[in-house]
Amino acid sequence: MMLQNMRLFYQLFLWFVALLINIETTAVSHNQPKFCRNALWNSTGTILANESTPSDDPHDIFVDKNNIIYALNRNQGLIQVYHEENSTLIQTISGGFIEPLSIFVTIAGDIYIDNGFVNGTVERWSLNQTIIGPVLNVNTSCQSLFVDIYDTIYCSMRSFHQIVAQSMNQTNKTTGIIAGMNSSGSSSFQLNEPCGIFVDIDLNLYVADYKNNRIQKFKSGYKDGKTVVGSTALDGPIAVILDSDQYLFVLEFDSSSVIRLGPNGFQCIVSCLGSSDPPSGQLNQPRSLHFDSYGNIIIADSNHSRLLKFTLATNSCGPSYNRPKLSSCARWNSNGVTLANKKVVGNKPSSVYVDINNNIYVVGDDTKNVQVWLQGNITLSTNISLGIVKSHSVFATIFGDIYFDHGKTNRQIMKWTLDSTNSTIVTNVSDICYGLFIDHDDNLYCSITSPGHQVVRRSLYSSSNNWTIMAGTISPKKGNSATQLEEPRGIFVDTNFTLYVADCTNDRIQCFLSGQINGTTVAGQTASTSFKLDCPTGVILDFDGYLFISDYKNNRIVRSGPKGFECLFGCNSKKKGSSARKLTAPNSLSFDSYGNIYVADTGNDRIQKFSLLINTCGVAYNQPELCFNATWESEAITFQDNSAIGIQPSDIFIDLDNTIYVAETDLNRVQVWIEGNLTASQTISSDVSFPSTVLATTDNEIYISNYNGSSQVRKWTSGVTIPSLAIVIAGIGSAGSATNMLFNPRGIFVDINYKLYVADCGNNRIQLFSSGTTSMLTTIPSGCISSNYIGHDCNISVFPCDMLQPCQNNATCINNNTVTYGYTCSCLLGFNGTECQYDQRPCQSTTCWNNGMCLNISNTEFICQCIHGWQNTRCQTKIDYCQNITCLNNGICQGLLLHFTCICLSNSYSGRYCEFKANSIKIYETVSKSLAYIAIIAMIGVAMFIIVLDILKYCFKLDPVDSIRQELRRKKHQKTTKSIQFIYVNAMPVRLSKPY
Repeated sequence: MMLQNMRLFYQLFLWFVALLINIETTAVSHNQPKFCRNALWNSTGTILANESTPSDDPHDIFVDKNNIIYALNRNQGLIQVYHEENSTLIQTISGGFIEPLSIFVTIAGDIYIDNGFVNGTVERWSLNQTIIGPVLNVNTSCQSLFVDIYDTIYCSMRSFHQIVAQSMNQTNKTTGIIAGMNSSGSSSFQLNEPCGIFVDIDLNLYVADYKNNRIQKFKSGYKDGKTVVGSTALDGPIAVILDSDQYLFVLEFDSSSVIRLGPNGFQCIVSCLGSSDPPSGQLNQPRSLHFDSYGNIIIADSNHSRLLKFTLATNSCGPSYNRPKLSSCARWNSNGVTLANKKVVGNKPSSVYVDINNNIYVVGDDTKNVQVWLQGNITLSTNISLGIVKSHSVFATIFGDIYFDHGKTNRQIMKWTLDSTNSTIVTNVSDICYGLFIDHDDNLYCSITSPGHQVVRRSLYSSSNNWTIMAGTISPKKGNSATQLEEPRGIFVDTNFTLYVADCTNDRIQCFLSGQINGTTVAGQTASTSFKLDCPTGVILDFDGYLFISDYKNNRIVRSGPKGFECLFGCNSKKKGSSARKLTAPNSLSFDSYGNIYVADTGNDRIQKFSLLINTCGVAYNQPELCFNATWESEAITFQDNSAIGIQPSDIFIDLDNTIYVAETDLNRVQVWIEGNLTASQTISSDVSFPSTVLATTDNEIYISNYNGSSQVRKWTSGVTIPSLAIVIAGIGSAGSATNMLFNPRGIFVDINYKLYVADCGNNRIQLFSSGTTSMLTTIPSGCISSNYIGHDCNISVFPCDMLQPCQNNATCINNNTVTYGYTCSCLLGFNGTECQYDQRPCQSTTCWNNGMCLNISNTEFICQCIHGWQNTRCQTKIDYCQNITCLNNGICQGLLLHFTCICLSNSYSGRYCEFKANSIKIYETVSKSLAYIAIIAMIGVAMFIIVLDILKYCFKLDPVDSIRQELRRKKHQKTTKSIQFIYVNAMPVRLSKPY
């Protein structure tokens, strides 16, 4: 009885004590950046410290949130402290450590150091650099140390094949084995020379199980581990860390490299060449790695006695292909430049791909390799001999991994990985992959013609070889309905997973929204905007989603835009040819980052580059720079005679592509000649009556003034075809002098703001039409006193600088009647052109964002000097100071421009991390604890009283309350007992008979 009472009250006591324990979590002190799946690190490291710095045998490192590096020097038993930004040794800590192996720093600045080799302890140093003393007793050195968010310290005992841990918040500090057994082994309960350890916020323990070549994960409270990374993938893992998405980064001691296990699977990111030579890109038996707050990787390269930093080069989650922002007036040089001819690419190059770094990849029918031009070089940089036969398609990821079709015979898709020496099979396919594409979720697309004319898809990370049909049908195999395809070729998938297919035999481009099997024709005769294609084989999109198409049998490249479709290259009557402006069976096309277009000119056995000339809606006419003594031949060459242009050619216009427009008055038409051709490529005759003037703009609009009859100015949209009807811009169809009428208009001019000036010959005036209006403002009436002024009020200057305001970009306009245009422009530095219209400055107003300062490095290069709080090439990314910050006591982290602040819950908490409690909370806790203590003492008193009574009764046979208890029992008995009376009766006895 006494023992039962004691156990009961002891349990109650422990329960009350547990209620009083205030468990406070602390923010993690290590960095866990967030990385995109396509993050890349520079392959060459920066030396932060070496033997001369000094840094002799750095065995372990720790990088805190402020990017302070703590390097543990094993040989000298020192802790050397560096600041990452300047690599300067700022402090050395020595405390009699003998061959320490590991170090850990908390967010409070406390340093835990292994001192187990001789002393068998783990020491703790406080923020003010005084030794607090041993916090953990161990049997050997700690190969790795870790302190979790609940102040439990973990030690990896390599020679004992165990991980031990001990809470530093408990009074009775007992060390327990939480992973591994007393002997080595490879079962889920065992470890074999465990090294690096990492504990996440859920208290999951990750162990670099060195001799088992694996990373083991132990859930909190479990000794049965799960293999996260198996033995076939690693080679001597010695350290492991996690990013913010719980993806692993593993440091391999034996292979001296860093492996990332991310959303893209396994990837070697540092020191991947397998060499231990001392160049800064290679490691030699490294022992420790950590992230800094920017995502850079710091490594203790022990055998080279140095600390290396591998800078995060890109953390972009975007695609590998280019989608430039192009205006409606964008113009390319119609003369292509041959990047590679038949001698380089062989017969029939079938596919060209340009990535965001302007690396160019080409495959073809008989090159039997993938050819690579690095960063737009005109000289072949790499010729990857892979034994491929008649490859039809190629695609490169942002990692530099190259995927290519392996021909009809092999029916495979292959991959050549960056820094590798051979290719690997990605998957098998049922037919040739005429088009390859990888979307931003790493799904692989392939266009095939067997067993059906389809586009199929599978994930790059799927172990299954099954494909999902995204477009087309199996039965019937082919067709021209909304669900069918016939001979699908090039494919493109945008960021919304909308699939575009060059449906060759159906002469159309089909668009399939994500998850839809019914396609919409977006280009071709059945599209809403009728435009005839003949076996399109390639399709890409610009930034605004406009299409660029290789029209294979029409031997041209065409483009869609806000005003419909137009031809870009090879536009002369769709005839094939091998000149610079012609194409023959172009099979694919690709943008570079500048908007230049590369074309696989398959029929001409070459790769052509068409350079982007203009990407703004500026002037369409030529203004060449001429020397003061420029001269022309005195005898002209007849370009066209009256047999071609009639007897009254009234006007001529030549645009920036040297396309010639001629107004032929007596023939009532305008003819167009592309540069280098003597045969007109287009004729405009509909709605043309006695044309007197012709003018073309950069966005392919043609203005024509009709002299007699209608007295109008009309506008046509140029392109592949000329529409039968034009838009009336000025005039009502009959001659007159009203503001909305013209009388025999002769000259016309359209300025950069689309204002139309008309020489209204019959009315002796110049009329001005603002964009979108059909009524006029007379700019030159008769009757002004001064010939220097015009207008209704004679207040408009006639000088070119005042009237035209031709000089752009803050240039100074100087009236000069000795030059052709009557003015000259004095340009600011970095601008040129007759009107200073060409901005040649590397640094422009929009180059650096968020008040970043642009600095010219050269005439073509710049750097952006970002203000505090912003980063990346153009200062476009705001630094997230809350990324790796945990505010305590339910505080909320708020990012500031230059730092962060923790918004604490009410006024009860304060401090940088809301770690300090208000006095009211402390008083409340003190009062609560006091009342609880009083309650506990009272309960203990009652328990002791009962125990004393039990001892007196059972041990000494003394019962002080026995008499009282007996008296109470008697009284109770008297109340419940009734009186019974007996009565004597004198009666004769009864005789019983004998039983038979």
